[in-house]
Amino acid sequence: MKTILKLKSYLILFALTITIASCDLKDDNDRNGRITTSIVDIIKENPNLTTLVLLLEAESDELNIIQILSSPGQYTLLAPTNAAFETFLAGRALSEVPKNDLHQLLLNHILTIDVNEATFKDANRQQLFYAKTAAYVLVDNQKSFINIYFNTTGNQLAFNGGTNNGGATATEPDIAADNGFIHITDRVVELPTIVDFVQVDPRFSFLLGALTSSGQPDFVTILSTPVLTSPAPFTVFAPINSAFTALTAVPTGEDLTKVLQHHVIGGANILTNKISNGLESPATLEGDKLQFSVRNNVGFIEDGSGNSDAKIIILDVQAKNGIVHAIDKVLIPDTTN
Repeated sequence: MKTILKLKSYLILFALTITIASCDLKDDNDRNGRITTSIVDIIKENPNLTTLVLLLEAESDELNIIQILSSPGQYTLLAPTNAAFETFLAGRALSEVPKNDLHQLLLNHILTIDVNEATFKDANRQQLFYAKTAAYVLVDNQKSFINIYFNTTGNQLAFNGGTNNGGATATEPDIAADNGFIHITDRVVELPTIVDFVQVDPRFSFLLGALTSSGQPDFVTILSTPVLTSPAPFTVFAPINSAFTALTAVPTGEDLTKVLQHHVIGGANILTNKISNGLESPATLEGDKLQFSVRNNVGFIEDGSGNSDAKIIILDVQAKNGIVHAIDKVLIPDTTN
């Protein structure tokens, strides 16, 4: 059956210069290659990165990241300073952070491609803002790799919104090694929730305004629910700003609540490669189901009221507690049932 898998993931892959076939962090590069100065060589020589080195070395039991980042290949390491880890820990000991959480946190700082600052900025000029890290969640026993949002703020490269928005800024970008690049950051790049993406991506500012408007449920808390706690994980179909401006009038009160709930499916992390022509979704938080169709390799959604022209324009933006797909129309539920 024809699926949306064939659709171009416009904002997940970098055009031309970067493609990510897989973010599995494993040492399957050319073993015959020779490198003089590796990423690990550089970070071990930097006295401001000793905490990062300590944590990476402690990972050897599960995944020898140190060995991988010392080997021939193409990698990008976002390297938080010692002070960044102190801020992240906020007085906790490293031993208080669950091992698996720490493992995924470290993987969230690694891209299995080598990307310098100029390439990140060029991607932004092409309206590309998301990239996959080596961190992942398991969906049906398959890895779905977590995204970071990147953009330029004040001429500095920022990740997941930058320092002032709960993310990180590259204070020393483009430290080149023979097997990739290091970007030293002033904060730890934490694993993002769905809310984090909606908050930092300006294309969702109207959606954020609706979610946080007076009289609405606490959607921020709801959509920040940890993945193993009901109703997470979520699949969110997120209208971009132009979808709201196209409305004759934006609903308010209880009507707005139902509209917003109609964009969220609880208890499911639905990747687009699982969406097929004619598929019916599980019930949204509002109660109605969605119908999917594929036309000319483009995915469309039919909402509860029968509108069938909402186009999926950004695919598979994976957070730690669910997944976001951006759409170009606001979905309207059935108001008669």
